[in-house]
Amino acid sequence: MLVIHHLNRSRSERIVWLAEELGLPYRIVHHKREVPSKRAPASLKAINPLGKAPAIEDGEVKLAESGAIVEYLLEKYGQGRLQPAVGDPARPRYLHWMHAAESTLMVAPLTDLLTLAMNNRSAPLEAFLRHDYQTLLGHLEEVLGKQDYVAGDAFTAADIMVSFPLSMIEVELFPGVKLQASLDDFPAVRAYLRRLRARPAWQRAVTQFIE
Repeated sequence: MLVIHHLNRSRSERIVWLAEELGLPYRIVHHKREVPSKRAPASLKAINPLGKAPAIEDGEVKLAESGAIVEYLLEKYGQGRLQPAVGDPARPRYLHWMHAAESTLMVAPLTDLLTLAMNNRSAPLEAFLRHDYQTLLGHLEEVLGKQDYVAGDAFTAADIMVSFPLSMIEVELFPGVKLQASLDDFPAVRAYLRRLRARPAWQRAVTQFIE
């Protein structure tokens, strides 16, 4: 059985959600962040030497990094689901957002979160974040104003990936730490998140998360 090592308030939410979407049997192992550092506990190092989540065990396979895990699970268990086939016009868009979710889209939220947590802000940083958020969210607003999901009209694993950096903006990932950005001026993006959270698989997954 697939074992998912889940850390509270982390990208590992993606993997639980994906397992639910695919109808995979799985066992979840919960790890709690240390206080006050908010870092992952040492118990994760037994699975991932970097001590980060998500991480999975699938038979003899141990794998970390949410994007790699998503690709592995789709390749092994997906049977063509949740990704456009090679040659499908939606495939390039799917690949773009799958990778943008852990690169371009994460830069501003992660920088924002870490500098807030460390109380280390400056005027140039604030200006950088405002510009980056406006550019990224503005582009997503344009894309999602024309189609329901990032790769087109069908839900894919790219939406599971993209949802996390957007959730960082919308909710307080850690109590009392609210990022600079807001989705108030991006109604298509906000409606997109509502669609994702209305999915039965997300509703089942979220019951597995603990604080």
